[in-house]
Amino acid sequence: TKVVNGYKAIQICAENNMFIQLDTHKHINNIMGTDGMALAMVLLSEGLAVKAGLDRALSAIQMNVGGINILADLALVKAFRETIWSEFIIAVPETFQNPPADLIAEQAHFARMAVSAKLAGANFYRPKAAENVGIPTGDSMARAIWATQNVFEGTYKVDINDPFIEERKEEIKAEAMAVLTAALKRDEMLKPEEINEEFWQQYDDEELISLIVEAGKSGILDTPRAGGWDLKRFVKTNRDKDGIRRYVKGYTPLGVDEKYMPITKENVEVQKETPVTKKEKVVLATVGADAHVVGINMVKEAIQKAGYEVIFLRGMNLPETVAEVAAETKASVVGVSNLLGLGMTLFPRVSKRLEELGLRDDVVLLAGGRIAEKEEEHAMYEKKIHDEGTGFLGVDNFFGPGTDLDECVKWIEEELEKKKNK
Repeated sequence: TKVVNGYKAIQICAENNMFIQLDTHKHINNIMGTDGMALAMVLLSEGLAVKAGLDRALSAIQMNVGGINILADLALVKAFRETIWSEFIIAVPETFQNPPADLIAEQAHFARMAVSAKLAGANFYRPKAAENVGIPTGDSMARAIWATQNVFEGTYKVDINDPFIEERKEEIKAEAMAVLTAALKRDEMLKPEEINEEFWQQYDDEELISLIVEAGKSGILDTPRAGGWDLKRFVKTNRDKDGIRRYVKGYTPLGVDEKYMPITKENVEVQKETPVTKKEKVVLATVGADAHVVGINMVKEAIQKAGYEVIFLRGMNLPETVAEVAAETKASVVGVSNLLGLGMTLFPRVSKRLEELGLRDDVVLLAGGRIAEKEEEHAMYEKKIHDEGTGFLGVDNFFGPGTDLDECVKWIEEELEKKKNK
């Protein structure tokens, strides 16, 4: 459904000559995916854009630059620039995974990435907040953003030539081509120069959509923290000390030739999955036009470690859809998140739909993320929760930035016990 609806959205943009951010390396990076996997997924999105009739001059790809290894950043952007169909690249810096309260401290961190983005040849630079803990816009963030934008604009672009850049660039391309070859069920290995408008025109719209969906469900298109309760998850990755994310040996994408996959040489201990020991099921999802899933992934993993089966819908869900999946799966707990400051509008809709389905009294409903976009406003709502409770949000509890995951799990277990004893 998401692929079909995404294609419809691209068609609407094409019909109305809208400039769009077509796809994102950044969000694959957020869910622990590799650069080559992200490139393969971007190319598939571009295939849909070609079929939709979008002009490449209206298409941009969003990319992360890490600022840890400038040569790796340059190789990454070059690999995309030489392979993608879209005309523009928007560089977005990675932010602290657990940032300080005052985002001015993030200026130096942002500045390194601004330099990487400029030297790599990004068309646009878009500094933003740290999504996994929901650091919002506000006074300190505004100053941090202004400073890093100034660095991007003021850095003089020079060409840096180093053998590592070429080697890493080709490694990214090779992984992407191997994944794309498997996803499209090609008999011979594809080459980057083959992937153009003419290539995508050989596919029927529905055929291409079906291939993408099947590749996701079979484990060809895969990242460790990808969501979707009907998708096969297998791969394990590690971000090495050089800032590059590589696969753990034995955990490369299913159905893809392993010899093209970058393998970490670091000693990585793979955590065994905790078996499901509890009968209650938990549905987790972000609601609204919100693709930020790093934080909710942390909650998911904590709940799974406690022995619960988690049905994870990942990002971009209608509130009503989350409630309906809870009904379909007979879930006892529903957790929703929004980091764009729209909780006041979206969270009550989940509760309302559960009521319409006759399930509200039977389901534990919790929320997370940010209630308001600006840090000052969010603080006001946190005080309101402290003084009045979470009734105005339509949920039973709210777990925002800085949440203790153990406390969250403990609260869920206590609420489930209360419902048992009613």
